[in-house]
Amino acid sequence: GVRNVPVEITEAITPLVVWKKELRANSGGAGRQRGGLGQTMELTNREDAPFGIFATFERVHFPPRGRDNGGSGSKGRISLESGEVLRNKGFQAIPKGDRLIVEMPGGGGYGDPMTRDADAVADDVRAGFIDTATAEKDYGVIVSEDFTVDADRTAARRQAAGD
Repeated sequence: GVRNVPVEITEAITPLVVWKKELRANSGGAGRQRGGLGQTMELTNREDAPFGIFATFERVHFPPRGRDNGGSGSKGRISLESGEVLRNKGFQAIPKGDRLIVEMPGGGGYGDPMTRDADAVADDVRAGFIDTATAEKDYGVIVSEDFTVDADRTAARRQAAGD
């Protein structure tokens, strides 16, 4: 499908325009090894006409599970910019002028997220892979505005999570 082909090729061989293709922040499951991030793609038809897709998407109803106490990745989702949620399987028409939004699932995490290196969690925040709220909630790591780890608050937060 379109999700595995470079954007430039998709746009050259189809009437589709890819408006966005980016990583989905917070979509990888928490873990000592964080799950891989899903992507978001937004597409429209270059022509002033509807277009059809034959959907074959997995992990829309059930998230990719983590292993050894790792968290699940985010479920995928297929929708229209106008708000309608589409089925993950089968042929569907995208109305003229509407935008198809494909949110691909994130991978499950591996291992206990509270044992992930705190500096690695801060690096994930710096890179935009997770936000500070996820760093605290899922990893017990307090990341400051300058992307450094607040070691004392992190130790206290992780201790409280273990109780």
